[in-house]
Amino acid sequence: MSSLFTALRPLAIALGFTAIGAQLSGSPARALDQAAIESKFAEVLVLTPVDAAGQPTAVDGVGMVALFSSQAATDFEQRLRQRETAASGSTAKPRSYSLIRFTAFEAAYRQRAQSNPKLSKTYVVDPTDAGAALGLLQQQGLSPEQARILASREAFVFCPDPLIRLTNADAKGQGASTRVVCSVSFVPIALLVNRSTPVLKTPAVVRAYTFYQLYGFLKTQTGDDARNLVITTPLEALLNSNRPNSNRPASNSNRTTAPPASKVDAKTAPPTDAVVSPNQSQPKPKQP
Repeated sequence: MSSLFTALRPLAIALGFTAIGAQLSGSPARALDQAAIESKFAEVLVLTPVDAAGQPTAVDGVGMVALFSSQAATDFEQRLRQRETAASGSTAKPRSYSLIRFTAFEAAYRQRAQSNPKLSKTYVVDPTDAGAALGLLQQQGLSPEQARILASREAFVFCPDPLIRLTNADAKGQGASTRVVCSVSFVPIALLVNRSTPVLKTPAVVRAYTFYQLYGFLKTQTGDDARNLVITTPLEALLNSNRPNSNRPASNSNRTTAPPASKVDAKTAPPTDAVVSPNQSQPKPKQP
């Protein structure tokens, strides 16, 4: 799994952007193993162009592309078709897309890069999230130019700072489960922070972290917050609308010729009936 994030490391370090990382509270325990870390990133869904066999494929002049929301896919397809139409003089045909796990996309890219070392990859995020990341990165200490470079090249996970624990009672009354929610979308985390403010002893804010930073956090921390952390994705709504009887995608499921409409890009906050724990014992992630 570490190879997924090797390419992100030089850019993050060059820009002086530090990783998440104060030691979490709780009793000593072993850090998350590789499979547990990978399972968290496997929950992130992306849309990617596929060939006739339904396999992820590169786009001429762009490389392999991971699209993190349906609006991102719609905008990308429109720009690409305009470019292709202008170059050929005839209307370009729409391409097929598949909804897959982020980890499956990265694995497909690594496999193809073995035979084509010059193959590039591009992350395209929702316009709202791109704008939010640009602003947050500057608030977190980067210069406008550093923030622009990082925001144009990376996808981000948005997390509350300090982290917020959500507890949901078991439907059968047999216990409760706790989640620490982050998201590849800015809106649900902003809503979570706003809704949680009245019960938090330490007011929370939203922070933007690269996937590599979050990977480093999960790899080194041993507390319950790391184990309970989940990453939500706006494309979960698209998955559910296409496959109402299934909660998880296959490696190349939900193939579609036209990019999805933005109306399915639902960015919902966590359940409003969840109990928010006061965060006085939670450490603040390190800032640049």
